Amino acid sequence: MPSTSLPIETGMLTVGEPLPFNIHTNDGTLLLREGMILYSQQQIYTLIERGSYTIPPSEEPETQRIDSLVHKIDDTFTRYMTHGINISRKLITLADDLEFYTRHNPDALIGIIHLRTDVKYSVIRAIQNTVLSVLMASKLGWEAKRITSMARAALSENIGLYPLQDELCKQNHELEEWQTTLIREHPKKAVKVLIGMGVRDRDWLSTVGYHHERMDGSGYMNGISGDAIPEEARILAIVDRYGAMITQRGERQASTPQEVLLAFIQPTDDTFNKYDQELSRLLIKEIGLYPPGTTVVLNNDETAIVSKRSEDPVSPEVISICDAYGDTMECPKHRDSRIRTYKIRKAVELDWSRHLNVDLIWDSGTEDICYASLFRFEDPNYV
Repeated sequence: MPSTSLPIETGMLTVGEPLPFNIHTNDGTLLLREGMILYSQQQIYTLIERGSYTIPPSEEPETQRIDSLVHKIDDTFTRYMTHGINISRKLITLADDLEFYTRHNPDALIGIIHLRTDVKYSVIRAIQNTVLSVLMASKLGWEAKRITSMARAALSENIGLYPLQDELCKQNHELEEWQTTLIREHPKKAVKVLIGMGVRDRDWLSTVGYHHERMDGSGYMNGISGDAIPEEARILAIVDRYGAMITQRGERQASTPQEVLLAFIQPTDDTFNKYDQELSRLLIKEIGLYPPGTTVVLNNDETAIVSKRSEDPVSPEVISICDAYGDTMECPKHRDSRIRTYKIRKAVELDWSRHLNVDLIWDSGTEDICYASLFRFEDPNYV
């Protein structure tokens, strides 16, 4: 048993209330995750009798724990690409962790997937898809088991395209014929790989297999259309397209979230008939046209980072970090973008990921940001 573990005792748990911590066996195996609800006193007695333990909450900022999770996903994908090992158990654990953090601190997760450019393309894309899928599925009121299958499918959807996916993101010329063939066959290959790893969850496999089908029948692998496509796959198709377009690939510059989201619902755009319109609008409603992590310029010429969503998709909470002259503020300021002076004028593409202490945005209050270094290097005035 880890030295930091404490035994579960009478009075620590309450029937009908969310668990305040994770519960483990004495060898560290996770039994129940923080936030789950115990429905009977007998469950509590059983946990105490089995010698279950809790590990006190870490003092480490949650964004640092999320960052650690990102690196675990990177390491897992790397080991699969390098050695071809069975990673199904790791996929389940990692997807479940992403689902938990998405529910617990959604703005931080959304912010991090829009800010991070310092990890492999395949990794950030998988995380983007998982986080956004979980957000949409939760809003639709799905039962927990269905959302969990959705998260696992989103994290593993491109396992049939590794390691080609990372190579393609750096490629500056048109696809070669063999690459096009592999891309069109990767949903089928992914399903085969997952089955070979022991995955038997039909919803998981179906979502992966159909995630490149399109509403107008122009997709692959079966060319089905409309409601014949499972709802899970329709969600994954939307978030997959979104993640691809906001991420730089080769010579193609990344689009802003606003540009990509509006394209989904513009009848004149060639994507309009390919994606579920109701679900596309749900994504916009869930993350806004300026999602957390987006860099924006305000009406007063300050440069800010979106920190929190709001009911209004065009007026999120922002933190100004550069003044109207482009100089970094000694004390970054929270701004209400509903106010005309601080209204968002436009989104811009700036790479903060290697320089910004994101835990000060999503783990601290205004006062903490004012008295701490928001940047990781001596001269932040690089913009």
